[in-house]
Amino acid sequence: MSAGASQLRDSVSGPNGGTLDGLGAAVDVLIGGTVARNLTLGGGMSFASAERPQEGGRADAATVSYGIFGAYADWYPDSKAGFHLSLLLGVAKVDVTPNPALGTAEGNEASSFSGLGVAPSMGYEWWIGEQWSFGVAGRLSYLDARNRERVSAAPERHRVVAPSLLATFVLH
Repeated sequence: MSAGASQLRDSVSGPNGGTLDGLGAAVDVLIGGTVARNLTLGGGMSFASAERPQEGGRADAATVSYGIFGAYADWYPDSKAGFHLSLLLGVAKVDVTPNPALGTAEGNEASSFSGLGVAPSMGYEWWIGEQWSFGVAGRLSYLDARNRERVSAAPERHRVVAPSLLATFVLH
């Protein structure tokens, strides 16, 4: 499990095109097991959101969030050291949720977009107990999602890039 901060950048193409930038929170939950020396495989999810991201230098009255649900691999090149490389690959969802309390115009609706996401990361962990380790990791998430709900509407595409700095807790 990990938690930390993420800088979310959502490049939107389509009728509501533009770029949203914002700092927010990030959380990962990964569950797996060791399948070979120094290699863990499993499944998990990664989430991040930014409230009131900036659009063209002004705050937008919405929350942008994303999630990746999929498979992951975590490789430790040296079983005695804590350096590791990870990769999460799966289906992705991007949500844009207007917030009237933040000044969103009436009539705006939440929008969901689906697609694929990938999140490579690297980090280092230190043992803090017999079965527990604590560490830090850097992750770079990329999502490519499209609006698949409104057939008659012009297509809208979200390309999200989100670097994150995370504190990690691992039960071995």
